[in-house]
Amino acid sequence: MCIICAKPANVKFPSEETIRNMWNANSDGAGLMYVKDGKVRIEKGFMTYKSFTAKLDELRKTLDLVKTPVVMHFRITTHGGTCAANTHPFPVTDSIARLKQTNVTTTLGVAHNGIIPITPRKGISDTMEYIATQLSPLTRALPDWYHSTPALELVRNALHSKLAVLDSSGEIVTIGDFVEDNGVLYSNTSFRGWGKRWVNANCYSGFDLDDWDDYYPTTASRSGGKKSKSKKKSSGAKTDAKTYPITIKKAPLMWLVMADEGAYVSDPKTGHIIEGADFLLDADEHVYVYDPTFDAASRTKDYRAYTANGSCLRFNEELACGEYIITDTDQL
Repeated sequence: MCIICAKPANVKFPSEETIRNMWNANSDGAGLMYVKDGKVRIEKGFMTYKSFTAKLDELRKTLDLVKTPVVMHFRITTHGGTCAANTHPFPVTDSIARLKQTNVTTTLGVAHNGIIPITPRKGISDTMEYIATQLSPLTRALPDWYHSTPALELVRNALHSKLAVLDSSGEIVTIGDFVEDNGVLYSNTSFRGWGKRWVNANCYSGFDLDDWDDYYPTTASRSGGKKSKSKKKSSGAKTDAKTYPITIKKAPLMWLVMADEGAYVSDPKTGHIIEGADFLLDADEHVYVYDPTFDAASRTKDYRAYTANGSCLRFNEELACGEYIITDTDQL
């Protein structure tokens, strides 16, 4: 079944008993997303109750979990298998590699409860397939879709289930019927405790898709700049975002963290060292940085990629996949 727990800002965090109840009923992995420094931070892939609660304890040392909006998800496997990569939440992107990452910074994150009537490709869940093929294109066309009544209806009709959205301003939007308890929204009542888990539906279906067949240049317009401060959820809600024409294409890139969890990049001019979570490498070993606003990567001028032990990180074709890159960067 899974459960989403959406705690808005300035609402008391769920009790330890509630967290335990949600895990006991949905124990195929957990994750959470929260807002920090104006970005949505996703941390997931916690496959034991102990590891998840340890993360909560760690966050309490640096964040006020009452003031901070937090969305948690506890999973029961339906598609794609039981593994850290398939746990929720997810960034809104069409990059399968990024959807699988367990530590991501983005501008818009989602968690899902239910089964979507869609056939996912082999190895990923129905939620991941829906995000990559439907929700990501919608977000490119209408970045503020979760403030539009017709767009919300479109998503609701496609899901036939429940979704929680968290944006970088800290706003939480839910789709489907949620249960409110002490200001916290839950996608079902398993937070109250059911004892033993009552279902484990392992449904493996799908087909192989070759992502390497789609490297064709495309011209598109994407939104950048700040969103409207308005929180009004009505049809035709507007934003003050500027629109930049940019040229994008797909190219084989390797995420640094897929090759080496401790990978990092260095700027030889300044000596700055940055963890590699948001960086990618191409076949010529040029470093790209991922921009969640455009859901695409742009090439850096001087950065170099290194493994955790300090050796140069090399491109591995087997770890690469098709990712969008921005080729016209003068507008950004």
